[in-house]
Amino acid sequence: MIRLLISIVLIQGIHFNNSLPTISIISVDRFIESKMRVDCAYFESRFNKEKKSVRLIKSKKDIEYLLTELKNLPRLSTVEEIDTRAQILIQYSDHIDIVCVDRFLVYQNGIAYRINQSLTNCIWP
Repeated sequence: MIRLLISIVLIQGIHFNNSLPTISIISVDRFIESKMRVDCAYFESRFNKEKKSVRLIKSKKDIEYLLTELKNLPRLSTVEEIDTRAQILIQYSDHIDIVCVDRFLVYQNGIAYRINQSLTNCIWP
């Protein structure tokens, strides 16, 4: 009976401690040239013909590390326009946060942050 219950739980994908979000990173070459700046909303359509890297962050350690890096970025006092070269999709149980990234900035929930080398290395290893 216990084996049956465990099998059903595993088959249905129910996890007992799934409080961490799922994270995907979609990126193009960060040094790719474009005629105009690429707004976050147009990232997919603008780079639809470019080679994209898509990575799913799976380990708890990596997810926690990435979330900590995002949380600790220095906030910019002025709003700057972003030239998007990557998107980080953070999927929680009830919503999805889309974080947009260029070579110098991170834009999340309407706020601009200065990117650091550690986060740059996570996005473009």
